[in-house]
Amino acid sequence: MQHHPTNMEPVRHAVGVLAPLWTSWTLETLHERGPLRTQQLATAMPWLNTPTLHQVLLRMHSSGLLTKPERGRYTASRLGQDSRAVRRALAS
Repeated sequence: MQHHPTNMEPVRHAVGVLAPLWTSWTLETLHERGPLRTQQLATAMPWLNTPTLHQVLLRMHSSGLLTKPERGRYTASRLGQDSRAVRRALAS
């Protein structure tokens, strides 16, 4: 049986972007509830303290998973929305 090399770079990139703590949970919360302000996200995810939540949001925004279409409100970007199928596949 012959082994065919595959390009795993897209998979590595997806895992690298989605793997950091609270990324998937934040995206799923925004998917379920729509655009939210930081305080609304803090209420939806009370186990995160405010400084940690801010770090998560900044990281996700800089990686292209979140947008801020309205001052102070976060929503999943197109990339963040498209990642739902990948997150589900990784979870299973």
